[in-house]
Amino acid sequence: MGIMNIKGLLLFLFIPVTLVLFLLFPFGVLISVLLGLGIMFFHRLIARPYMKYYHAKKCLWCNAPFKNASSLKINVEEGKNVQEFNSCSEKCKRGVQNFFRFTGAYRHMIKWGILIPLAGYLVIALLVSFEILALDMQWVKNSFKAIIAILVVSVSFFYRVGGAAELVFPLPVHNLLLLGIRNTLWIFRIVGIWWLITVGKDVIELLA
Repeated sequence: MGIMNIKGLLLFLFIPVTLVLFLLFPFGVLISVLLGLGIMFFHRLIARPYMKYYHAKKCLWCNAPFKNASSLKINVEEGKNVQEFNSCSEKCKRGVQNFFRFTGAYRHMIKWGILIPLAGYLVIALLVSFEILALDMQWVKNSFKAIIAILVVSVSFFYRVGGAAELVFPLPVHNLLLLGIRNTLWIFRIVGIWWLITVGKDVIELLA
């Protein structure tokens, strides 16, 4: 693994660290939430330059570094910007195109299906911690995990069907370059399925 992919892996680890802060609250709810939000902001400041420097040096799909100057260029809409990425083969290019066509077709569902549950979860967690709301936080966490897991697992399986003509990603696209889309989808698929299993186990125990 070269320095480029080591940097990408280290930057990707900010994501699970943030999830640990939001789900386990190791420093108490308020401090953990503030730290998590701070990490999200700081991560963008360093991950965007990574994308701008390495976007032409490795495949967006499989994460392989380019061994020569030959590559297949792909333009992806991210908000009002268009980002240029490369793929190392026609197979990888098709994977990238199918993924972004799918996320383009369902851009609003994907964007708000993540941002609204996350914001709602954090607000509820803070209100419960200040005893403004009286809710079982375990079930608040399980509700959040179930919503996010269903969304990301669905995307990881159904992206192949494609969708919109344009290639669009409704969330920060730099996160996909860190490990490559294919690897990122596998991680989200595995974690999402695990979350659904643990939530299902809690539901079964409640009903037993």
